[in-house]
Amino acid sequence: MKWHNHFIILIAFILPFASSTYLSAQTLDERIANMRLKRQQLRCKQQDQSIRRYRALTHKLNAPISHIQFNETPAKEAVRYWAKQTGIPIYLNWKRFIDYGLETDIPISLNLHNVPAHVALSLILRQVSLDQPLHYNLRPHYLHITIQEEDSRHPILRAYNIRAIQHHVPDFTDAPDLSLPRNGRSTFKD
Repeated sequence: MKWHNHFIILIAFILPFASSTYLSAQTLDERIANMRLKRQQLRCKQQDQSIRRYRALTHKLNAPISHIQFNETPAKEAVRYWAKQTGIPIYLNWKRFIDYGLETDIPISLNLHNVPAHVALSLILRQVSLDQPLHYNLRPHYLHITIQEEDSRHPILRAYNIRAIQHHVPDFTDAPDLSLPRNGRSTFKD
């Protein structure tokens, strides 16, 4: 009687965790296929989130800034103000800029009305560095500002879906023969 009670307790403990998926027999290939499918679905979901974030930041970059005015404003403050106005997080390494000989407190003078945010940023960055052009790359979560030399060290790979522009060229079996003349004679026949 004692072992019977333990058996019932064991069954009562295991039964809630058992479901049809655990009780059904799966081959190893089926398990592997299911795991691959789940991983692929997770990757697609993450890519969709990244694409949505990237599009949102692109929209903010193209949105106009109503008014931006700098009068001998230090570069660090000008970039900070631009980021606050646009709502785009920025990553830039000021210490790295100093290593390349750029000053963080270089004065920026700019007066713009109703220009896209990316135009305003380009004009600010152009004033920060005259010798070494600064570049920005849009990432899914932030905007990365860097020096051109450093930017070329880290290329960004982008994949585009070209299915929409692909065109299948049919195989023409009844096309006319347009070969060039041989020995000065024409190969075309009337």
